[in-house]
Amino acid sequence: MKLVTDEQKYIVYLYKKQEIPDFKNKEKLEEYFRNLFLLLNENYDLDICGYYNLYVFLDSFYGMILEIEKEDYDYFESLDNQVDMRITLDKESVFLYQVSDLFLLNKSILQKGNIYYYQKEFYYEIKKDLKEKEMAYLMENTTLVYGNKIVSILKYGNKVNFSCTSKLSMV
Repeated sequence: MKLVTDEQKYIVYLYKKQEIPDFKNKEKLEEYFRNLFLLLNENYDLDICGYYNLYVFLDSFYGMILEIEKEDYDYFESLDNQVDMRITLDKESVFLYQVSDLFLLNKSILQKGNIYYYQKEFYYEIKKDLKEKEMAYLMENTTLVYGNKIVSILKYGNKVNFSCTSKLSMV
């Protein structure tokens, strides 16, 4: 688990090795988020209480990313230790990996995905399962891109054909 914070939002990165909740079972989902918030409180000293919007992005190759945004609603003192949330689930997410130097990725990783070129940047999309070491290498050497940001990349970006025996070419 990785946590990134700013003034009004927490972003929690949960790699697929960690438990992904069943979004169809409301009771298990509530229990999952209750335990997650307790874990965030214990490990990161975050006091999560009040009203929150939860944006959930799921990717079968990476796992799950949660954006937790606090609402500025006033709430009664009796609700001090409670959390109320509205969950927006994006089950069809695709995560892309922004690559500063395409040649950082080795042949075995390149063969398991697609590469896009958009606004002078390269983006890698996983299409086949990566080995654990390959995934760790990818996460270490790229920047994860998800959500609305990827729509333009996939729609307007140039798909790059890459053959390990020839040069790069744009489609």
